[in-house]
Amino acid sequence: MSLNYDEAIAELRQEEKRLLTELEQVRAAIPGLIILRNRNQGGMAASPDAAVAKPTLPGIGRFAGVGATQAIPELLKGASVAMTNREICDALQADGWTTEARRPVATIGATMAQLAEKHIVEKVGEGWRLKINRQRLILNPEVFSSIAHQQPS
Repeated sequence: MSLNYDEAIAELRQEEKRLLTELEQVRAAIPGLIILRNRNQGGMAASPDAAVAKPTLPGIGRFAGVGATQAIPELLKGASVAMTNREICDALQADGWTTEARRPVATIGATMAQLAEKHIVEKVGEGWRLKINRQRLILNPEVFSSIAHQQPS
């Protein structure tokens, strides 16, 4: 009996897809667990900014050594919902971002205002999301057709 290579390849691709989905779920859960762990270990501080999560290992993570102006758009690319300044700060710090600012959430707020002025992000309710350049959607509809159908008019 000979091996059906096409069938074996199809099965492996299906298993790869399943594993990538599972890996994505695991990766998405880690920052939230780090934030919860850090908040529970440190207790609630007097200042809301004092309870901000610290990275697990300094200098390690996707946003280690990256400025807020660069890190925020990258973080928001993967966000499925708008995020508040606090959520952005916690997620960045959980993934290695550090700052010397005494009030990191306020720093994120100021950076968000700058990014909004540059039309990189937009305010949605209490949160922020990455702004989609609608002109690019019109110029290249094949690439952006799925995004265009998801966005409200």
